[in-house]
Formats: sequence, C-alpha cells, structure tokens
Amino acid sequence: MANLSIPERYQLGVSKIRGLTMDTVRSFRDALDKSVFNEDSQGATTVATTALESISHSISEPADDFKRISEALVSMYLAKSGRDTPLEQFAGRVADALEALPDPTLRLVPGEREAFKEKLQILLGAEVFGLISKIDDLRTESERVFCHARIVTDLRPVFGSDVEKGPMAVLVTHNLKIAYHGASGSGDHEFYVSLDTGDLGELKDVILRAEAKARTLRPIVDSRIKLLGARQQ
Repeated sequence: MANLSIPERYQLGVSKIRGLTMDTVRSFRDALDKSVFNEDSQGATTVATTALESISHSISEPADDFKRISEALVSMYLAKSGRDTPLEQFAGRVADALEALPDPTLRLVPGEREAFKEKLQILLGAEVFGLISKIDDLRTESERVFCHARIVTDLRPVFGSDVEKGPMAVLVTHNLKIAYHGASGSGDHEFYVSLDTGDLGELKDVILRAEAKARTLRPIVDSRIKLLGARQQ
C-alpha cells in the first residue's frame, strides 16, 4: 500500500490536533454530531469551522487554528474516502506521515502516537463527514456535471446588396459556453449555444424559478432533519 503524505498546506492543521485535550476533542465531536449540513450554502470546511466556533468559549485555541484544523479534517476525510480505508488503519497512516515531517515543530513524536490516533479517530468518525461525502457523490453521479459557463456577446454587421455602403444593420448575438465534466473520468468538455436577447430573458426566468423552488423547499427539509434529530436523541 502506498505511503500517505500530508500536503504542506494541511500539515500545521493536522499537527495542531496533537495539542488538543481529549475534552476538547470530545466537545468538538459532539458539536459536529449536532451540526446540520445545508448543502445549498455550506461546504464541508464551513460545517467543521462552525462546529469548532460553537465550542470556542471553552477552549483556548485561537480562531485561526480552528480554520486550519477544520480544513485538515475535511482533507483527511476525503483522502480516506478515496482510498476506502478503515478509520483505524487510516489514522495509523496519518500518524506515520506526521512522524516523517521534516519540520520538528510539526512532527509527531513516538510518545504522542497512540493519543493522536485516538483523537483523529474520534474527530473523523463524525457522521457529518460521511454525509458530506455521500452528498458530493450523489451531486456528481451524472453523465455530465456542470463545471462553468460564459456568455460571449458579439456584434454582427448586416450588409445590403452594395457592401461598399457599409453595414445596414447590426445584429447582437450571444454565445453561451457550457463546460462540464464527463462521466467515468472522460475529462472536461464544452459546447456552445447561440442566444438572442429574448433567449437571455427566458434563461434568466428559468434560473430564478429554480432558485425560488430551492428556497421554498429548504425550510421543509430543515424541519424534517431537526425532527429526525430530536427523535434520535
């Protein structure tokens, strides 16, 4: 099995977990378990950061550390999901990687290993990370997944029978480029659609209608989630 390496941008956040007390770790886990993920507005890092901030009054770590730890946790969970590795085994591989860091201020020392693994397993065991991962999978479980879009507007001159007289009219056209990710790792693709001003208005109305539907559905979904959570407690 290939060795796991910790990207430089997450090394400090992973290392910060070493200094968390077990009470802080359990409080953080409890906050994560109570968090409600709104996929319309919150990313995984936001959920973790919000959970940390909710217990900030009882722990001494500065706010910047909250963000670094949250980003590191999300990155580690995604790495774990991509490898389909059991949590205990994955925690051991992270510990191996932390022990191998060149920076002695970040490096995990042997005496901290078991405590670090336990803390990491508690944090990464939060159900919210699994939920986020499943949502990401479902969101991209399609033949084509939207990547980005751009509209290029052109002026096209219209000439009469005598081109020497110059253009008699000007046509305004819009080209909508839609880029998407193909299924099964087939790469990125794009296509173009020609639009006129009326088409732009119709496209805008369709988008506004979809946004309105999402707004009306969100309170219903949130209330169902809260009711389910109350029944489970």
